[in-house]
Amino acid sequence: MTPTTDTWPLFVTAARSLETQLETELTELGATDARVSRGGVHCVADLETLYRICHRSRLASRVLLPVAEFAAADEAALYQGCLSVDWSAVLAPGSSLAVDFASSRSALTHTRFGAQRVKDGIVDQLREARGERPDVDRQQPDCRINAYLFDNRASLSLDLGGGALHRRPWLAEDARPAIAPNLASALLMKSGWARVDGPSAHCVSLWAQDATLAIEAAEIALGAAANRDRDHWGFLGWLAHDADAWSREQHAALLDESDCELHITAVEPDRRAGGVALAAIRASGMPVVLEAAEPQEWLAQASVPPDAFIAATPVGRVADDTALWPALGDTLKQHAVGCRAGVLAPDVELGKQLGIRAAKRNQYQLSDTTAAWLQLSLRDDQFIDRAAAEQRRQAREHDAAIERGAGALVNRIRKNQRTLGKWAQRNGISCYRLYDADLPEYALAVDLYGDHAHIQEYAAPSSIDPKRAAQRLADAMAVLPNVLGIDAERCVLKQRQRQRGDAQYRKQDNTGNFMRVSEGPATFAVNLHDYLDTGLFLDHRETRQQVARLARGKRLLNLFGYTGSVTVQAALAGATDSLTVDKSQTYLDWAGRNFSLNKLDGRRHRLERGDVPSWLAHHRERYGVIFLDPPTFSNSKGLDTTFDVQRDHVSIIRDALACLEPGGTLVFSNNNRRFRLDSDALDDCSLDNISHKTLPRDFARNPRIHNVWLIRPADR
Repeated sequence: MTPTTDTWPLFVTAARSLETQLETELTELGATDARVSRGGVHCVADLETLYRICHRSRLASRVLLPVAEFAAADEAALYQGCLSVDWSAVLAPGSSLAVDFASSRSALTHTRFGAQRVKDGIVDQLREARGERPDVDRQQPDCRINAYLFDNRASLSLDLGGGALHRRPWLAEDARPAIAPNLASALLMKSGWARVDGPSAHCVSLWAQDATLAIEAAEIALGAAANRDRDHWGFLGWLAHDADAWSREQHAALLDESDCELHITAVEPDRRAGGVALAAIRASGMPVVLEAAEPQEWLAQASVPPDAFIAATPVGRVADDTALWPALGDTLKQHAVGCRAGVLAPDVELGKQLGIRAAKRNQYQLSDTTAAWLQLSLRDDQFIDRAAAEQRRQAREHDAAIERGAGALVNRIRKNQRTLGKWAQRNGISCYRLYDADLPEYALAVDLYGDHAHIQEYAAPSSIDPKRAAQRLADAMAVLPNVLGIDAERCVLKQRQRQRGDAQYRKQDNTGNFMRVSEGPATFAVNLHDYLDTGLFLDHRETRQQVARLARGKRLLNLFGYTGSVTVQAALAGATDSLTVDKSQTYLDWAGRNFSLNKLDGRRHRLERGDVPSWLAHHRERYGVIFLDPPTFSNSKGLDTTFDVQRDHVSIIRDALACLEPGGTLVFSNNNRRFRLDSDALDDCSLDNISHKTLPRDFARNPRIHNVWLIRPADR
C-alpha cells in the first residue's frame, strides 16, 4: 500500500479493557484521529509517529497497517483476493515472510490452511511482479502479514511491530506473567504514576510475583521506551521504511541521565516466583530491589515514605482468601498513612473489606476473568469503620430477606426459643438443637453451643430449583444472627449430605479452633469448623446418661468411641475403669483432650486404636457395660473389608456380647434410619428397644435420628 500523503492509517490492537487508555496514549505519542474500536484503536500517524508508537507504547499489542480488504467466501476467493494486491508496493525486495491467520463467523476456519492460502497469493503475486519468490520465515520474518477473516470478509495488514509488543524484551521466552506488562502499565498509568521529574520517587509492588509491575513502574518513571531492547521489527521489511527516521527515534528515546533517586521495591514471599522475578529484573536492567518477605510483614517493618505509591496485586494466588483483605487494609492503615495505593481485587465487593474508600474503581480483563483496580488514598478521612459498615450490610440483607419471606423462619425460631430455651436453662443444658427443618422451605438444623451457632443445611432434593434453594439459605443466614443474638462470625454454616464410609469424619477445615462446653458435670472440647460433626452428638445426650447410670461401679468398654464423650460421663458417674476403642488417631487424641479436661486418670481410663470388628475378634477382657455405636457404613483402611451395620450387626453384637461379664449390659446404638434389628438371629438375647426413652426433647421432631437397644444374654 503506497500512501498518497505522508501519513498512514493504523489499527493498534490492545487487550480488552485497555482500549480507552490506549486512545489517550496514542494521542500523547502524536497520533491523530484516534477512535476506539473493539479490540483496539484506529488512528493516523506520520512515519516518525508510527515509529514512536511501535517503540514507546506501553499498552499496544500490535501496530497494524491495513493493506487490503475484500470478500472471501471460500479459499479460492481468499487466494484470488491476495493475488490481486500489489505486494511489491508494500514489501521490500528480498524480505522474508510469515502469515498470521484468524477467522470468525466465516466459512474458512482452519487457521493453518488459511495462512497457507494467503501466503500462496502473496508469493505468487511477487513472483509475477518481480520474478522472485520471497522466503518464508515463521520465527523472525522481515514482514509479518496479519490476515483476519470476519463474516467471510478478509482484512490484510502489515504487522509493523513484527509480533506482540506486550511481550517485553526482558521477558523470558517461555514466561507467562501473572499480570501482562501492558496491563501492569495500564494500572500504574491509571493511578497517576508517570515519568519522574522530582528529586525522588518510591513505588512498592506487593505480591510482585514475576516483578512485571515493578519493572514497568521503573521504566515509566525513567521514561524508558517499552521496547527499547527489541531486536526485531516488522517495519524493517516494509518498502516505506526510512532507516534515518528510525535511527532518530531510537536516539530520541535514549534514557536521560537523571538526578532523581528512584526507589522501586518488589516484595514477593514465594521463593520460586522470586527466582523468576530476579531473572526478569536483571534482564530489564531496571533499578528494582527484590525483597523476599510476606507483604504485610514487610510493610509493618519497612519505613515507607508518605509520597510512595503502593501496588498490591494478589489476584490469582491468594485472592480467594477472604481473611487477606481486612488484614491488608489494616496493615495499610497502620503503616502506610499518607501514601497512595492501588489494589487489584477479584471484585469490588471483596475490595470493600479493606476498610478504605476507593477514590476510583476500574474493571480490567485479567486472563479469563475480570478484576477491579481500586485506587486508594491512605488518609484518615478515607478509612472506614469496618465493623459499623458490616453491621449496616447485615441490616440491609436482613431486611431484604424478611421481604422475601424469611419472617416465617424468624417467628419459628422465636417460638422455639421460648419453649426449648426455658427447658435448656432449667436443665443446665448449654448445647441443644433449636431448630430442625421445622419449615420445609428452610431445611436447616440449628444447634446452639453456648454463644455459638452450628448451622447445617440439608441438601435440597433435585426437584428444588438450586438458585431458589441458595437464595433461601442466604436469607436464613441473613436473619439468624439477629434472631439468635449471636454475631455472624460465630454462626458456622455447613452443608449436610448423605454420607458414605467415613465421610462425616473427614476434615473440612484446619482452624484448630476448639471451644469448651458443659453437659451436666462433664466438660467437652468441640470444634464447630473443622469437621462435619462437632465432636459431640447432641442427640445422644440421654444415651450418655443411660450408659453412665448403668456403668456406675462397673468396667466400661466404649466401641467406636469417637471423642470419648460417653466414657467421660460414665467415668464421672462412677465407672471403675474404661477402655475406649476407635480406629481414628485424630479422634483418640480428641478423646484424650476430653479426658484431660475432666481430670480422668489415664491409667484407669485407657484409649486404644483399633478397627473394632477385627479388634473384637481377638479381645478377651470382660466388662460390665459395653457401648457399641457403629457407623452405618465403614471402609477399613488397609483391609479388604467393609462394615455395613444392617448386614453385619448380628456378628458384631455377638462378638461384643462375648466380652460381657455375667449380668452385664450391651448398649447398642446406630443412626441408620432404615435399620431393622434381626431379632430372630438374636432370639437367645433379651432385647429392649429404648430409642424413645433416649430421645431428647430438642430432637422430638426427629424421632428416627437414632436407634438404641439394651441387649443382655437371656441365660445370664
